[in-house]
Amino acid sequence: MEHDPIPHESDSSDDRRLRLRAVLAEYRPILIVALLATAAMGGWLCYGAYAAQPETTEVRTDEAWSLSGELHHSAEVVDSTTLYAAGTVLEDRPRYFTAVTPTADGEYAVTYEAHDGTADVDVSIDRYVQAVEGNTVYWESAEPVASTTQTDVEPGETVTVDLDVPVADVVDRIETIQAELGARPGETSVFLQATVSVEGSIAGAERSTSETHRIPVTIDGGTYGFDDETITEPYRDAETVTVSDSAGPIESVGGPLLLLAGLGGLGGVAVATRRYHAPTTAEREWLDYCADVDEHGELVTPASLPAAVTDRPRASVESLAHLAQLAIDLRTGLHYDPLERTYLVVDDEILYSYDPPRPPQRHSSRTVDGSPAVSPDRGSKTGGIVLTSDESSAGESAPDEPDDGVLTANSDGAGSNDDGPDES
Repeated sequence: MEHDPIPHESDSSDDRRLRLRAVLAEYRPILIVALLATAAMGGWLCYGAYAAQPETTEVRTDEAWSLSGELHHSAEVVDSTTLYAAGTVLEDRPRYFTAVTPTADGEYAVTYEAHDGTADVDVSIDRYVQAVEGNTVYWESAEPVASTTQTDVEPGETVTVDLDVPVADVVDRIETIQAELGARPGETSVFLQATVSVEGSIAGAERSTSETHRIPVTIDGGTYGFDDETITEPYRDAETVTVSDSAGPIESVGGPLLLLAGLGGLGGVAVATRRYHAPTTAEREWLDYCADVDEHGELVTPASLPAAVTDRPRASVESLAHLAQLAIDLRTGLHYDPLERTYLVVDDEILYSYDPPRPPQRHSSRTVDGSPAVSPDRGSKTGGIVLTSDESSAGESAPDEPDDGVLTANSDGAGSNDDGPDES
């Protein structure tokens, strides 16, 4: 006899729906908490991205105006030489010869740039000669060279001051000072210092500033030169502004998505709760029984046991899993008696039994008034063994037995259950 220990209706849509209801009932609290947390996180991100963007204070600086100064220099040849005729003017040379051009002429030009304004510009130039070593100044001599003041100077207008530097006289002065001191400490340094003062209305504001431009004069080996680098000093206006930090993609996009996912999931759980209510106690017992059959069904042997066996004292077991484990421990068989609709384990003096639960009512097996419908095409069932009506006398003895859906067996027409009615 071929048999299938798995419940006959376990793969039906009703059983799948029942399993879904059981899973939903078990994990509904966890799912609700997770969805609430998701919605709360999404709402918090949305609030931060759109409702309460943080504000910070920034200090922005823009260039309002600038001041620049530049030295242009030249020197006139005093005596004719093989290279130069007397009266030749050499301009902006990197080096001049002290013997040929003992005096240098210069023009210091000052200008400021702004979108509007007028200002008074004062320029003074002094010549410094000093002996220094590191940060130590041994001696210093300062002489004014030239100065000028100009009023109502507009942006872009140039203020110039002419000057001359008698380099040969400076060399003689250095020698005189060193001779008077009787020492030559440190290194001798010569430079021009231009002091520029600007005061007036520039770029929409009253401004007053003073800048110093130091121009080194290098005297060495009968030559001299000027470091004629142009200086430009920018002036910036500071403005304190309050700005809002823009939200990133995590807040602006992830926040709404999390909020919609959380709220949508909660709505789905609510709909599923109304449609798939929690399993009843009987339905849970049926699911537990189906799980036990799936796990231990291969141990089950369908058999109608004789009265000498079934009349022994009985002990009920609460589940098929416990009965299967008992059979393993006793090293005996696990039987299913289709006439008694009972699982049995036979011991020496006692009979262990488990009565499987009846399957839950199926929607498809009910009539309009809710009473069980009888299908003329199906064989009558006894205790979960399906027997065809034309080949089993046992089936005729219990036509009104409800469908347990426990085990399935096909009769081979050999009257394998002939002894069933006598034993009952």
